[in-house]
Amino acid sequence: MPPNAVASAANCNGGDGTRAAAPTASLRGTPTGSSKNLKTNASGKGNTMQPDERKIRELIQTWNERTRVGDADGVLELMTDDVVFTVVGRPPFGKQEFAANIRQMRGLKVDAQAEVIEVTAQGETAWARVQLRVAMTMADGKSVRREGYVMSIYTRQSDGRWLLARDANLLGPAG
Repeated sequence: MPPNAVASAANCNGGDGTRAAAPTASLRGTPTGSSKNLKTNASGKGNTMQPDERKIRELIQTWNERTRVGDADGVLELMTDDVVFTVVGRPPFGKQEFAANIRQMRGLKVDAQAEVIEVTAQGETAWARVQLRVAMTMADGKSVRREGYVMSIYTRQSDGRWLLARDANLLGPAG
């Protein structure tokens, strides 16, 4: 899970018959949508966030908001056409399969907590590390919990927007 990552409803088969959330996150140590306690990277150097780092965090937050309200097309707009998702227990896949998965998940309630550990932007590439905990409740009331780390890579587009290009979602069953 930009990643992540508070969870996206665009989930992927986690290899055990459950689904693992794709990338998204709220801002470090704060509820989704909050903007306090932002940190530029894991090194703790400085407390002034660079504009590109802020844009990546905003993308992650936007992903989460669109997921929460079921805006599948809005989530798809936040990734490149050649995006690659890597999840536990299956081969990598792209945007088309992601789109099919997210559209099948209507009615699924996703509740996630994420901590952005690091966001670094250099040139036209940026990455984010996120610790993610996700609870997904199906329409029948059954719930699945997953947790783990997400590493997401973003690329700057010619119009200045950042989009998700690669995502390694390492969520497993919550312990």
